[in-house]
Amino acid sequence: MYWNKKIIIILTFVICGNCENMGIKDEKKSNNPLLAVGYFFLANNKSSVSKQDIVNSYADIAFTNYSDSVTSASNLKSAIESFIGTSGVDITNPSQVNMDAAKKAWIDARPSYLQTEIFRFAEGPIDEKLEQRKPEAGIETLINAWPLDELFVDCIIANTTNSNLTEANILNVNTSISTSNCLSFTSADKNITVGWHAIEYLLWGQDTDLAAGGSRVLSDFVGGNGTIAEKRRTYLRVIAKLLVDHLTLVRDKWDPSKPENIAISFKSNVNASLTKIFTGLAAFTKSEWGAQRLNMITSNDQEDEHSCFSDNTKADFYYDAQGFINVYNGTYKKSNGTIYSGAGIKNLAGGLDSSITTNMSLTRDNFCLNVSGANMALDSTSCASGTISGKFDQLVSNGTASSQMSILKSVQTAVITIAANIQTVAKNNGISFSAPTE
Repeated sequence: MYWNKKIIIILTFVICGNCENMGIKDEKKSNNPLLAVGYFFLANNKSSVSKQDIVNSYADIAFTNYSDSVTSASNLKSAIESFIGTSGVDITNPSQVNMDAAKKAWIDARPSYLQTEIFRFAEGPIDEKLEQRKPEAGIETLINAWPLDELFVDCIIANTTNSNLTEANILNVNTSISTSNCLSFTSADKNITVGWHAIEYLLWGQDTDLAAGGSRVLSDFVGGNGTIAEKRRTYLRVIAKLLVDHLTLVRDKWDPSKPENIAISFKSNVNASLTKIFTGLAAFTKSEWGAQRLNMITSNDQEDEHSCFSDNTKADFYYDAQGFINVYNGTYKKSNGTIYSGAGIKNLAGGLDSSITTNMSLTRDNFCLNVSGANMALDSTSCASGTISGKFDQLVSNGTASSQMSILKSVQTAVITIAANIQTVAKNNGISFSAPTE
């Protein structure tokens, strides 16, 4: 008798009900020939989602997410220019209201960028050297390098004439250990002059208080020609523009309508791109998200807090986790509130989906976003039991035995578990790559 493939599948659904993976939970126990044939077809048709769909969604989310980040960074640039003026109309006596608005714009711009961090380490544009004026530098180091030595920034501003605080010169001294008058700063990876955290430092100032963010005062930006305040305004204005420029370079590489984009080639090389996706996910979760960002668990050093000047670090962790969730589920909530819905790594996870999903939620939701305002003070937002409700940097003073620190350790365990599960998912799907070692 001739059996139509679709009929077999339909009959198998009737016999099996809601069996695992829409198939047979334990096929070796069945002697039913119809069941066996039906399972053969189901095993090869487990999901209507293909690897091509997953690769397409990854690229689409990357472009959309970076587009949102360019928009939010542009809003930050505009807020900074309202605070201190443009290069042609310098404001020598700025207002506290506009300074606070610039801080808020920085805070508001971070979520969209933080969600893009999941695209790192996948041989994408964020890992490339896209800035021609600093050709030896990966573009990510010009956008979000951390930690930075704020005293190096101060030294550069103090020892550079206002006219020489140009884009090219500020980029040139980034990570330099041979800058005239600033030779005492010998840690190249901390001599950061550009990016999110350089802007953060200029707006908030040094953070020496466990209960509040940095203590930058308005008078630091008040003063006319020849003052340090003028140079500080010029410096801040320039690096705000550079942030937008550098994010735009990355966004355009994901834009399929732009020349020299990677989106088209990325989508056309499915197996190679999946390898890159899994490599990036594993490397970011294990080496960056679960290791360097959580150094303070063992160091008890406030300087190891990611956004230490503003005290916005809990949001950093929250939205890094959201970035992983986006790629895993194949969804992304755009800045305009609409939802992109596609295919994600979840469609390849099989039996590991439950563990990954549980740990994803834990790594995000254990950070209660109850800090707000220009100084990121604790607000009245209700925090669920078992979440980090205090200021992130207060964990240092509370010590490693505190209940809050215990929650943070559980987050690190969850992140490392996610990294291990992602590597297993890749292996189960015939995808091999070199796993991160840290």
